[in-house]
Amino acid sequence: MFLTILFFGILGNAQVTCPTITFPVNGDVDVAVDTRVSWEAVTGIDGYSVSLGTSAGASNLFNSRSAALVNSLKPIVGLPDNTEIFVTISLFLDDGTFITCPSESFTTVDVTAVPNCTGLTNPLPNSADVGLGENLIWEYAPTATGYLLAIGTSENVDDILSEIDVGNVLTYNPPANLPINTDIYVRITPYNENGDAGFCRVEQFTTGDSSIDCTAFSPEINIPETIGICEGESDVTIVSEDRADGFRWVKINDDTTEQIVSETNVFNTREIGLYRYEAYINVAIFGETTECISIAEFQVVRSNVAKVDTVEVVVNASGIDLTIIVIGNGDYEYALGDETGTYQDSNVFSNVEEGDHQIFIRDKNGCGAITYDFIQTLSSDDFPKFFTPNNDGINDYWQLSPINDNVPSLKALFIFDRYGKLLTQINPESVGWDGTYKGKPMPSSTYWFKAVSVYDKAIQGYFALKR
Repeated sequence: MFLTILFFGILGNAQVTCPTITFPVNGDVDVAVDTRVSWEAVTGIDGYSVSLGTSAGASNLFNSRSAALVNSLKPIVGLPDNTEIFVTISLFLDDGTFITCPSESFTTVDVTAVPNCTGLTNPLPNSADVGLGENLIWEYAPTATGYLLAIGTSENVDDILSEIDVGNVLTYNPPANLPINTDIYVRITPYNENGDAGFCRVEQFTTGDSSIDCTAFSPEINIPETIGICEGESDVTIVSEDRADGFRWVKINDDTTEQIVSETNVFNTREIGLYRYEAYINVAIFGETTECISIAEFQVVRSNVAKVDTVEVVVNASGIDLTIIVIGNGDYEYALGDETGTYQDSNVFSNVEEGDHQIFIRDKNGCGAITYDFIQTLSSDDFPKFFTPNNDGINDYWQLSPINDNVPSLKALFIFDRYGKLLTQINPESVGWDGTYKGKPMPSSTYWFKAVSVYDKAIQGYFALKR
């Protein structure tokens, strides 16, 4: 068969002749198992394809489909001992066809000793910042037909990979990533039919954080700096809507010890204190998988909604300055005039236009919001329409009695009869007018009033005195 192929190859390509092996030569014996096989160089071709097998034309030991022009090869893991090795060379021609030449053979030596130890070539011994998914690669140990491999985090402990037989290969891909920032110890023991190399040195390297750059992969997270357990409630529940593969909520104790309290997107606690929130995305690249993580710390505190105690007002040439004094142990922010507007941490609003305003106050800890109506203007509806000074304990005095408690205080309050005569000026802090003039009771009639607020705003109206 091979002669027929060669015959037609020579007919179609008169300048191309099949080469013969030059080392070892055809028929050689006791050839080293790690020998480099060479053959005559052939010109006028695109390259060679070489197969090694245990029978003519076979490729069960080595099968090269490369079109390289190098006229030699060295089997990566060596050759079996005491075996006839057949070499089959094919020639790639420049017209796209190829010629398969007759096989030639040699016989390897009978190995009677155990192989020597080998060493890592990747990662190099004592190297640092090694990728977590790095493949292990070692040098071929001549005469070896296989290797025993063990991996651990200390020299005498195989806690990552108990010793296994990986076969006649020179590389191993761990099924899981190596631990981060860890000294890794590797022991490789070559063996053959005569036994193993015995005690081989343990080699060490150190992993890094990760060879994956998480800059583009870490999830965006949104968690407030403080979360409130609101007044009247025993616990708080937070549901994260961040897009991530996994979550962790960690309680950081006063003694700096940590405790994972949830590994879902839902967090619930009754305890105030410091916590850490983690959201991560698993990223796998070239066999390495790592958590690309985003982290934020937050406090769980006791909190409640605000209650307005008072609003302090300062009148100036540009308007008025409002200072909102609140009661509560929350962390509050304030907005003026628009509930959905811009909130500020300061409780002071400067140069506000005179008039009535709505003030919005919300708890940053999530315990709710309130609306407070600041009333700067007075209305006749803020004063009673009548009173009955008959000493029965009901409506015996006439005084400002606003429907809305937020109306401004009075600077002055004047009472007139229906002809415009000033009867009295009432102290705004007193119980009010008792219906007398110079100690004498005034008759049932209609009376007028003029009130002046602390903002120098005046309102006039009337009321009835009934006896």
